[in-house]
Amino acid sequence: MSAKQQLLISDKSLILLPKLAVKIGINEAVFLQQLHFWLVRSKNSIDGKKWVYKTFEEWRKEMPFLSVRTLKRVVSNLKKKKLIIAKQKVHKQWYTIDYETLKIIELEDIKNDDLPF
Repeated sequence: MSAKQQLLISDKSLILLPKLAVKIGINEAVFLQQLHFWLVRSKNSIDGKKWVYKTFEEWRKEMPFLSVRTLKRVVSNLKKKKLIIAKQKVHKQWYTIDYETLKIIELEDIKNDDLPF
């Protein structure tokens, strides 16, 4: 069976990490994974970290099931949890992941692994 046949319909897929979704919320986990996807491919470096810039409309094109208002709330939640860092630079909103905070969350899951998977 080819990869296309494994999907229910012909469409791009997004990754949802169940443990991360339980810990931070479904929308936040999808956004964070998608940001990671772009950071891995980014050639933009600021202060020794890779960064991605996108408008909320561009994020919405990738995640059309989320409204711009919801995306703004997701970004705000992730900033409050210190999982992402956002900077305004040259009239663009730049984003990166605080991988150290993410590692702490992952280690907490390993210590308190009461999830069924």
